[in-house]
Amino acid sequence: MEFDIVTITSKGQIVIPKNIRASLELKKGERLLAYNVGDSIALKRLKGAGENKSSLEDVFQPLWKRAQERGITEADVKDEIGAHRQNAQDSP
Repeated sequence: MEFDIVTITSKGQIVIPKNIRASLELKKGERLLAYNVGDSIALKRLKGAGENKSSLEDVFQPLWKRAQERGITEADVKDEIGAHRQNAQDSP
């Protein structure tokens, strides 16, 4: 596993270090899924359309399990997303 320190710009952007891009053969325009895990940020490479579904299922499986354990329903998630979007519209 490779690691490096990155800095967040004023626009919230980061640069994936060259050695990591090279080792993973990441190319310009590739898409990554970003999600938080506790106090960490994880990036998951999304490849061709046929692989996206299984990749997303693999990534979200532990989160779905935790949601079920906590009794969080799909309606709860939709309500929370709606509230967040409303707050974002109300903020200057």
